[in-house]
Amino acid sequence: MKNLLWIVLAGVVVLGGYVLVTGKSPTEIMGTEEATETPDVMEETTEAVEDMVEETMTTTEEVVEEATEMATDVVNEVVETAEETVDEVVTEVEDTVNEAAEDASDAVTDAVNDLVETVTE
Repeated sequence: MKNLLWIVLAGVVVLGGYVLVTGKSPTEIMGTEEATETPDVMEETTEAVEDMVEETMTTTEEVVEEATEMATDVVNEVVETAEETVDEVVTEVEDTVNEAAEDASDAVTDAVNDLVETVTE
């Protein structure tokens, strides 16, 4: 729908530009004595509209390409951040498990030493 609107708008702009450049009024352009020139005007208008459509399509393709690149960059950044966060969490969990194992080992050693002292007394 937007493309159709742009095409119609382009046609109006081209037609208005033609009226300004030639200095003819719309009634003169539509008049019978100008009927032989009408196909040329239509052809020029059609060519101008086709050029504008082609330019719009090229611009649209470029915008889509840029948006795709930007989305890819964002996804890559999110993945990198997630990987870094997972690595940090794994490191923290490993540290916590190691500390808990050391504390448990120390507690068992202390309990065994206390038991040995109690038995030897």
